[in-house]
Amino acid sequence: MADPQVIMEMTFSVIYLIYICVIVILMSKNMKNVNRKEIVTAKRILLAFIALLIGDLGHVGARLIDFFSVEVEMNYVILGIGSLFEMVGLIFLFMLFTDAWRVQFNHPKNLLFKVLIGIGIVGLIIFVFPQNQWTAQSTPYEWLVIRNIPWLIQGVALSI
Repeated sequence: MADPQVIMEMTFSVIYLIYICVIVILMSKNMKNVNRKEIVTAKRILLAFIALLIGDLGHVGARLIDFFSVEVEMNYVILGIGSLFEMVGLIFLFMLFTDAWRVQFNHPKNLLFKVLIGIGIVGLIIFVFPQNQWTAQSTPYEWLVIRNIPWLIQGVALSI
């Protein structure tokens, strides 16, 4: 019998994914109702939610495969790839929200905008380094911290 906490987590994850899917579908369907002045911002926000959906599909999908799998050795590979999907999705989510903010408030591509986009690009480059050990049983702690720094900075900057 599976652990009730794990079953609850998987149930929540599936409901969450369905919810994000519904949001993306409704946003896409209702895009025609957005006024012309705000369509550019709306498209960027839609793309941001698509990035979130893809990242979460990778992450939660990997967790579901792990949950139902009997091959423990392959689970590290699947979970690592799922984590990579999640990290890339979050970086693109923040980059697209940064651009949506710029467009919505008619800001130029100023230094803050360029820095936030640049941090996202740096984050994507960090993900390529083999030290991340995406498919290993455990990732070195230093690299767990390093690869989270870019999206942490982006998230904090966007929330201020």
